[in-house]
Amino acid sequence: MDKTATANGPFEANVYIYLFDSEQARIDGSKDLNNKLEFAKLISNPSVYKKKNVMI
Repeated sequence: MDKTATANGPFEANVYIYLFDSEQARIDGSKDLNNKLEFAKLISNPSVYKKKNVMI
């Protein structure tokens, strides 16, 4: 977890890295994540970077 001080106090961020067996598996995982985010009660939606078989 990254803890960086800002003018408003400490900032914490969680970073998750997913490595899939294939790009198609990453696409399926991304769809599943989007379905779960629809029902999550988050302050803001997370930024997701996707490339080949990696999702961050």
